[in-house]
Amino acid sequence: MAVGHRVVAAVALASGMALLWAGPTAFDWLRGPGPGEHGGARVCSFRARTGYPCLGCGGTTALTLVARGDLRGAVRANPLGAAVGLGAWLTILGGLLTVLTARMTFLKTALALVFVSLPLAFLGNAVHWWMSLPPSVRL
Repeated sequence: MAVGHRVVAAVALASGMALLWAGPTAFDWLRGPGPGEHGGARVCSFRARTGYPCLGCGGTTALTLVARGDLRGAVRANPLGAAVGLGAWLTILGGLLTVLTARMTFLKTALALVFVSLPLAFLGNAVHWWMSLPPSVRL
């Protein structure tokens, strides 16, 4: 049974590492050409229509900063993106400890923290975003 735990933990560990290593680059690639590449700057459709940032604006930057260890800068860029990055770090830690000890408790605890904290982070980010909009925009 310990081998099965280690395999599951290794998959979680690899997934967390892939998110932090390749996630920001993959998001940029999916978004399409950036400034100077076939046209103008990257602007999300919400910002293009309203002039205000959306809930996700700065998320890729935040994920990149968390991957590099700059939590303060990540939270400033986008609290939700920072929470996703922290969730990846927790998954990596739980997976690593489970691989080393074959005790699934570490991975289960890490994943429970991630699944509880990410909806709370989304809610906090939504409230923060809503409050940052000018009163005339908040309907």
